[in-house]
Amino acid sequence: MDFFDNKKEDLGKYPKLSDLPNLPENLRPAKKWDAQVKKIINDRKIVNNNIKEIKEEQTATDNILDEIVILKSLVSSYKSDDPSDSTINNE
Repeated sequence: MDFFDNKKEDLGKYPKLSDLPNLPENLRPAKKWDAQVKKIINDRKIVNNNIKEIKEEQTATDNILDEIVILKSLVSSYKSDDPSDSTINNE
């Protein structure tokens, strides 16, 4: 139990409660807290707007890719329906 023996020796190094101030002395004024909170809220709005833009761009890309797949299938169906067998030249 050497661990507890070492900790017991350290007990005298901690300050007494009576020596501590009643309130912390290094608090920021309310105006600084308000300014920081407003900055955080603004930063969050910017991030949320950027995420919305990315989602919209991704949706647009997905729509374009879906359209390409649909058009390719239409082209394939037209080629397969072509009686002149010109599919080799049209690829």
